[in-house]
Amino acid sequence: MTGETLSTRALNRALLARQLLLERSSLSVPDAVEQVGGLQTQYAPSGYVGLWSRLAGFERDDLTQALEERVVVQATLLLPAFILAEATLSFIGLGFPDPVASWGTMLAGAGNYNAVARFPWTLAPAVAIFAIVLLTNLLTAQPRRNQA
Repeated sequence: MTGETLSTRALNRALLARQLLLERSSLSVPDAVEQVGGLQTQYAPSGYVGLWSRLAGFERDDLTQALEERVVVQATLLLPAFILAEATLSFIGLGFPDPVASWGTMLAGAGNYNAVARFPWTLAPAVAIFAIVLLTNLLTAQPRRNQA
């Protein structure tokens, strides 16, 4: 399959367009949040500013109402992000000290193929992390699918 190769500028413009950053869109708040893949807003006002810069005619109450009606869900992706961050830091030795139980330190023992072959249950933390991240993402997508 051969096709036209896009220049770096064309790729950058396509990314900005997909993120609704080239021009203000007429999408609804839920559709805009879904298109950009969610907004990372550790500081609450940044969600309002992010949508105001992307959506034509956006009002502050639009996001507030979407949050109150649970059309847009806040903070649901923090759980998997925190779990992955903690497990990664602990896996590489930068996480919690040794007496604290951590999935990352438990997985560090699974880095050796021979250990996994002899003790396959050392992969249990990886299965748990995968399940929690997958289920959280599926459950948070469920309300959006039910409204369609």
